[in-house]
Amino acid sequence: MSNNNGILVFYDDSCRHCRQEMIRFKQYDTQGLLTLVDCSDDSFDEFLGIPQQEMMTRNHVYTAEGQWLKGADAVYFLFEYTGFKSMATLWRQPWMRSAYPWLAKNRHILAKLGMAKIMNWLMYFPVRKLEKKQQGCQGGQCDISGK
Repeated sequence: MSNNNGILVFYDDSCRHCRQEMIRFKQYDTQGLLTLVDCSDDSFDEFLGIPQQEMMTRNHVYTAEGQWLKGADAVYFLFEYTGFKSMATLWRQPWMRSAYPWLAKNRHILAKLGMAKIMNWLMYFPVRKLEKKQQGCQGGQCDISGK
């Protein structure tokens, strides 16, 4: 598997919350560079020497430049890349970075408790802002008049 100058995103598709977030990232991938790779699939063994067991402990992003981003750094990158600046800023906060290992370890329980619904609520305003911004852009040109 190669990234072909794209961005490979390794995630746990068996986690409802993880799957929903990846769908959102893919939806706002305006450059079309994200390739989602389900690490939970039985056919997944390893990538560049990183075994499935390690991939399943946290999100991994393999950039077009061949750089690995893991855990909170991967989440930050994905929010930044897809235009969710406020969420990216949140993931740069020390307390969020510290919370990531716990969140990743407990993601299946959190998903059952409604984490996806909470994230949908948190993302409502950033999504609306991004959609409004994107509506003003067509054919590679953006209307900046504020209409």
